[in-house]
Amino acid sequence: MPNHSELQENPGKDRTLLPPEQPPHKIARHERTLNEKPRSHLGKKWSKSMSSHGVNLPTELIQRILLRSLPEPSWSSFQETSTTLRSVALVARVWTDWAQTELQRHVVLRDETTTNLWLEYYLTKSTKSEARTRFVQTLRIGGGTSMRTPPHRFDEVLARCGAQLQELWLAALKDVDLRQISDLSNLRTLDCVDLTLGFPAHLIDFQFPIVKPSLQRLETLIIKDVDIAASTHAIMFQDHNFPRLEVLYVDSAEVLAQIFDELNPDLYSDENDDAVFPRLRMLSPASDLRVPFIYPNGLLFLNLEGKFLKDHDWSDDFPSLPTTIRYLRFDRSVNVEDIVDFLQLVSLTNLETIFLPIGCQDPAEKDQFPQPLSKQWFDSRGVRIEYEIDSYDDSLALQDDSQPWSFLRRVEWVKARHPRKELTSPTSSQGHRRQRRDGGEGI
Repeated sequence: MPNHSELQENPGKDRTLLPPEQPPHKIARHERTLNEKPRSHLGKKWSKSMSSHGVNLPTELIQRILLRSLPEPSWSSFQETSTTLRSVALVARVWTDWAQTELQRHVVLRDETTTNLWLEYYLTKSTKSEARTRFVQTLRIGGGTSMRTPPHRFDEVLARCGAQLQELWLAALKDVDLRQISDLSNLRTLDCVDLTLGFPAHLIDFQFPIVKPSLQRLETLIIKDVDIAASTHAIMFQDHNFPRLEVLYVDSAEVLAQIFDELNPDLYSDENDDAVFPRLRMLSPASDLRVPFIYPNGLLFLNLEGKFLKDHDWSDDFPSLPTTIRYLRFDRSVNVEDIVDFLQLVSLTNLETIFLPIGCQDPAEKDQFPQPLSKQWFDSRGVRIEYEIDSYDDSLALQDDSQPWSFLRRVEWVKARHPRKELTSPTSSQGHRRQRRDGGEGI
């Protein structure tokens, strides 16, 4: 049974500082602010109000009520979302187009059967139905079995989704050719978990990298349990940079460099230069990730896992960690002794909150950190402690447990407290770096 994390708050602390608790699987958050424009373009064709069974409300209000009634998109909630939207479509005929369009905003294709059904439906239906696929925002492929399978009709699915695709989640797949996503100019999140990267059989002799600027709006990149096929010898993206990347989770820098060849510190004369990740704020580093990539200027949140502390010579590297770090999390796989050694070695003057496994809590005396560091040590530095408790939630039975849910949940937690200001140009980091040099806000 999969394990998930919940928080146990430290008694006596100010609860007003914490956001409302969210279930661990609610990661891909799509909050709708009050001044946000209506999400459905179909609303423009409706009358200013919709009337059903004596209810007469503005179209925009009806849409917002219905949108907020839906569960957050995740691996486990797509069936519930689908059922809810189908029910909405049956309430009133005027809501049908809106509900059908919303059904296509978040699509999950777990296996070959669901992929074929999704593609064939829009090849045989009306032009209006086919056009709805152009409004897919989140696409999740794979994860239907424990075995890696090729992404069925991958190129057709991407072509059908159109340029509006913002999130692409790939899980439990093999022979994945990421060059096929190079034209997704609006992609913000790329999540690759439990994959084998390679080239399809009909492209095995065409291992040429993408050389044009690609994925320039990418903000979140997850690379976890990803392998490279033995027959794959080419870089997938050549001369690549990350002008907007804010969140990076990577458990193998070698795999990351095989995809994006610019991850070579020898290319940069200044180890403290942030030319590769000018906007990176949240990082979970691989044990083989080298300088300067573990020292991005403006780093806010650092997530450390057991493999990193075991395989990386962090005793030499970590004393010079960025002082901008405010949030530090240790995964449950980290030994208590390593946590103690780490905290004695580093100096994080701006640290505000530390997330610790429940194993760091002395059962005899609550909130007592193992010696030689005590709760008073944290209190004297104004550092808040939060313990993470492992528990199982029956509602998550369909969830892909290979995802780094705890890290992603913390990412949303940090983002809520530190919203990022937009760059003036989506393809250039010079304005952002100049702002920081001049003493402007860099976070």
